[in-house]
Amino acid sequence: MIRGETLTGREAVELHTAAGLIGRQVVVNAGIAANGAVPQIGVVADPQACFIDVENPNTALYVEVESGDDWMLYEVFNDEHFVLLSEVSNG
Repeated sequence: MIRGETLTGREAVELHTAAGLIGRQVVVNAGIAANGAVPQIGVVADPQACFIDVENPNTALYVEVESGDDWMLYEVFNDEHFVLLSEVSNG
């Protein structure tokens, strides 16, 4: 079963550390539609392995999300909510 935990970027880093979040699946509001934000599943990226134009001090973590035929980095800010996914056993 997949479980989701809603956290802010700051809470996630405090609970799991930035390094501990790398590779974890998350749901972020990275897509935009006519009626608002669209949730997308992505993976927390290692910022050392990415090309980041300008680092924002309010960014807690970066998430790779699919964008058309490519991937893009989405910034999760310190006070922004997202869902951290994890698998738990049914037993």
